[in-house]
Amino acid sequence: MAVNWVDIVVMYDLFKGFWLKSLAIGFWFIAIGYYFLLFAYIFFYRFLLKESKLNYWLIFSFFFLFLGIGRVANIIYDFYVPNPFYDQLGVGINWFSMACLAAIAGIMLIDNDKVSNLVATIIAIPPVIIGFIYPFIPAESLAAGSLLYILFNGIVLPAYGILVMALFIYLALQIPGDIRKKSILNTIGFIILFIGRGIYSKGARAILGLPVDLISIIASSLVVLSLIIFAFSTR
Repeated sequence: MAVNWVDIVVMYDLFKGFWLKSLAIGFWFIAIGYYFLLFAYIFFYRFLLKESKLNYWLIFSFFFLFLGIGRVANIIYDFYVPNPFYDQLGVGINWFSMACLAAIAGIMLIDNDKVSNLVATIIAIPPVIIGFIYPFIPAESLAAGSLLYILFNGIVLPAYGILVMALFIYLALQIPGDIRKKSILNTIGFIILFIGRGIYSKGARAILGLPVDLISIIASSLVVLSLIIFAFSTR
């Protein structure tokens, strides 16, 4: 019986696509698990079970919660239901996580509690507004390269990310001891997290030109690595 090489090649391509997609989904579920574990650890152990219930820990815990919920919506879009609403819903929820980072920056920049809470609220308002409206913007208006896409993802998002990383770098340089070590770990964690999430954005995927599942594996691996670093920084 002659070997049908065409069938073998077809089966190989199907298998290759299957295991790549399976790995991509698996790595993202690992990342989601870490998101929720970090939320639970920080919220219940660092915030609720400590005598000093600092708003910093409360907001930091919700940062990971929003990232986890947003990623669930993104996975639904990427692998199960290709409806742009789910993708935009995930991105909108992720903007709430950016609002948490903005609030953390406001709290840490100013020593006075009343003033810092006011500043944190003010600088968190823009990401919250974007998060609410993002799921309802027409999908074509958010295509890679569009004006809104560049505004939200190329200007506002990097500005907030740079602000937070600069703050942790400042703390690492100014305050010695355990705070310096944790600030360095947080800075490294944020850099890796932003790189991982950045290369999975629509614009980056278009530039890289690699298979989506392969980019997904690389991005999710970087996200998991960043979350492991955050786990050490929050101990």
